Amino acid sequence: MSKLTFEEFARGNHLRCGETFKREVVRSNVIAFALGLGEETGEVLGKVRACEGITKRKAGTSEEDVAMEIGDVLAYLDLVAQAYGFTLEYCAQTKYNIVSERSGSAYRFVNGQLIRQVDFKDVG
Repeated sequence: MSKLTFEEFARGNHLRCGETFKREVVRSNVIAFALGLGEETGEVLGKVRACEGITKRKAGTSEEDVAMEIGDVLAYLDLVAQAYGFTLEYCAQTKYNIVSERSGSAYRFVNGQLIRQVDFKDVG
């Protein structure tokens, strides 16, 4: 399987949302996207619980089932980000760097590249 970028995923997600689900990716639809995100996040939790044997209700749940629900969460996260004018790259990189700085981690993302703090002096 070839590598999928956040950018290409967002493009496909935007097209599918409009053409297949007849829903524009705009701020006025963000509540529907956020509700979908919440629902799918709950489904991830349910699948993880089942996969780890915490609940017997969904016996036979596999790791692949968990992966499929994570994919749904990612799709809704992307729609929420797009509705607010952000990309997943921006959200992930910016928050990662904030948490790294706050926690004292040496790792940051600079222009999409993972850099150790000792390497910062070499980056413009």
